[in-house]
Amino acid sequence: MHSRLVGPYIGKLGTEEQKQRFLPGCASGERILGIAMTESGAGSDLAGMKTQARQEGDHWVLTGSKTFISNGINGDLFVVAARTVPDKRHGLGLFLVEGDMVGFERGRNLKKMGLKAQDTAELFFDKVKLPAVNVLGDPEKGFYNLMHFLVEERLINAVGSISHAQVAFDLTMDYIGERKAFGQSIAAFQNTRFKMADMGAEVIRVDRVAMPQESAKPGVQRAGAQKARDPLIRGRRSIALNLKSKAGIGALLRLIDQADALFEGFRPGVAERLGFGPEQCLERNPQLVFGRLTGWGQEGPLAQAAGHDINYIALSGALHSIGRRGRKPVAPLNLLGDFGGGGLLLAFGMVCALFEAGRSGKGQVVDAAMLDGATSVMSMFFGFAANGWFDDAPGSHMLGSAAPFYDTYETADGQYISIGSLEPKFFFKLT
Repeated sequence: MHSRLVGPYIGKLGTEEQKQRFLPGCASGERILGIAMTESGAGSDLAGMKTQARQEGDHWVLTGSKTFISNGINGDLFVVAARTVPDKRHGLGLFLVEGDMVGFERGRNLKKMGLKAQDTAELFFDKVKLPAVNVLGDPEKGFYNLMHFLVEERLINAVGSISHAQVAFDLTMDYIGERKAFGQSIAAFQNTRFKMADMGAEVIRVDRVAMPQESAKPGVQRAGAQKARDPLIRGRRSIALNLKSKAGIGALLRLIDQADALFEGFRPGVAERLGFGPEQCLERNPQLVFGRLTGWGQEGPLAQAAGHDINYIALSGALHSIGRRGRKPVAPLNLLGDFGGGGLLLAFGMVCALFEAGRSGKGQVVDAAMLDGATSVMSMFFGFAANGWFDDAPGSHMLGSAAPFYDTYETADGQYISIGSLEPKFFFKLT
């Protein structure tokens, strides 16, 4: 605060007389600096401040109050922002107010949650008479000078906040590993894992910009409201971009420059045509893990065809085997293609690639197709078939409701119970 944030105001805006008069004491520690901008009704909106400085002959008269001022109790010299042009929103000036000036009073030392070693106070200015030599810079350009210096202050605060958050996260990780409840570490509880995952990774979802005609369609607003209850997007920030525009692609590429991983689910070739294919992205960010997921794969006769989970698992052979004997196959929701054979397979590959990028510094493309994944999930049954143990007709295998000890049964209350007693010792417990 004293040397890094406030000192430069005098060093860069002050006259030679002001520098010689104030800076030696600041450097020796005999004089403590503070800056007074914030008011009860003007925090981030500095242009809304009410404190006024009115020129009267060869001096200025300062009237108003400030709050949440660091070094407010112990400070000896304050850079005070005040309105100098009443009818101009950005008409502010900066003034050097010394602690012993008549009309200057300090209020109470405000209580805070942290940074208790640094006092924070209210300041009051009751017609404080300031000589012209205490005007810092142009008295009508104080707002623009504040904007210049606040950039560095905000950056320092941002870096400090991120560092504090990381330390808090690390301490929490240690604590949940050590703390026990119900005979196990609380790190093993699902809710704890959800919370730590939310804090430990930043996921930005890129949504497409809704066209005006779409916003009027029935259900569009309802779907938007439902997003708040969608567990698949919990903990994720969202940005809407028009990827068919140069500005939209530019914004996406700037995000990619800082990203560890990117996932896209367009049809083959779309990302390349839009301007963010693997080649473009890895050239900008060589450590990027570029994940892509398609239904049918990047190549082949169906590569550009539309499809859904039920189509992919049908072609893989998985759908044909799910259902009751003599009846049509039953779609297992969209668990097998979209999630099991698609999303989870890609996620595993991307995590492996992220570990590799952390070691070698080299990114890579991880490509998954739901058809391939669903086919891979069927590997055990293909092995059974090769050994003559599997008939792919619905309901023909013991794991597909052909056996009484691996099936569902209706109960007296109209609900259902699942029985999975593959091993003889568990089956005999049912009798």
